[in-house]
Amino acid sequence: IIIIKIVYMIIEMMDSYQPLFQRINHDDCTELQLLVDNLNQRIRNLEKFNKDLELRLENEAKNTINLEKECVTIEKTWNIKYKQLEDELAKYKTELDLEKVKNERLRDHLSRTERELYGILQRKYEFMRNGSKISNTNTKTTNPNGWDLGYLRSNEIDETQQLRAPKDIRQKRITTDLKQFLGL
Repeated sequence: IIIIKIVYMIIEMMDSYQPLFQRINHDDCTELQLLVDNLNQRIRNLEKFNKDLELRLENEAKNTINLEKECVTIEKTWNIKYKQLEDELAKYKTELDLEKVKNERLRDHLSRTERELYGILQRKYEFMRNGSKISNTNTKTTNPNGWDLGYLRSNEIDETQQLRAPKDIRQKRITTDLKQFLGL
């Protein structure tokens, strides 16, 4: 009997029991359904947006990596060119220094030659002014220092022996050779 009473009670409860969707007002249900649909749509939109952002991020990361590689390559190329230009600059500086030394030597030599020629011409005009003629007798001699003076005219031997510097000897030899050439 008790069991039967419990079963009847349960049956009555079940009859009086309504599921949640039946207990909720139909208008509330449609509102909730719309809200759920809106939320589901928003989730789908956010997922699409998220996928799009992920693709963009991946593409940007690839582009950044490629750009960095290109920058490294360009930097290496410019470093090599910079090193070559530095080497070339050092080479040209060395060549410039050598040319400066060479030019200085040439200037010194030219200056000495000009002085010698000036002296020769000055003596030539002195001889022409004085009208002196020197004999053509040649003798080979050396000065007291042991330098070979070549063939000198007899009246110049005493002058040459008095000279002491090789520069004076060279100048005298040039003068003598020019006199011989010009027939003075």
